Amino acid sequence: MTTFEIVSTILNAVIALAAVVATAAAIFGLYTWRKQLRGQSEFTVASRLLRCAYRVKGVLQAIRAEISFNTPEELLPKLQQSLGDFSEAMADMEVLSPGLAKPAADALNDCVWEYGKALRRKKRIDTQNAKVTDDEYERIDRTLWVEPGNDALGQRLDSAMQSFEKVLRPIVGGARECKQESAKR
Repeated sequence: MTTFEIVSTILNAVIALAAVVATAAAIFGLYTWRKQLRGQSEFTVASRLLRCAYRVKGVLQAIRAEISFNTPEELLPKLQQSLGDFSEAMADMEVLSPGLAKPAADALNDCVWEYGKALRRKKRIDTQNAKVTDDEYERIDRTLWVEPGNDALGQRLDSAMQSFEKVLRPIVGGARECKQESAKR
């Protein structure tokens, strides 16, 4: 073998090795980009879902606490809008992470459903002068209005929100920690 052939063989080996390294770097870059894109999507959807859940809770609490200048009937469209936004955000979360936030969403929806059921029952009693026991009327009132020291629905709302926090904060908080860590570098 001549010197020219040896140099040519080494050069070809280096070129082949460079192609393998470049391919590996491209695959690693695509994997990293995909992981970053998924993380960003999860962060966006999780933070939106958390905001929507807090909005539903806030509107429901405002209706129940009678602290607003509006009547509960006037605030119901806000609750419906909040629930619509919440449902959209929950659907997005189900696409990204099926089942992750479903138990918390079910708990929040159950609270809203229970409130709606009590409100419909009270309207039926008021409009039809229906006969109702004192216990049933008291149970309806406890659901519709906040009663300090005896607010089972409020406790269930808080529990549902704690479930959301437990599930979604690591996603939202984890992204913040990554941003802070990359900012330090």
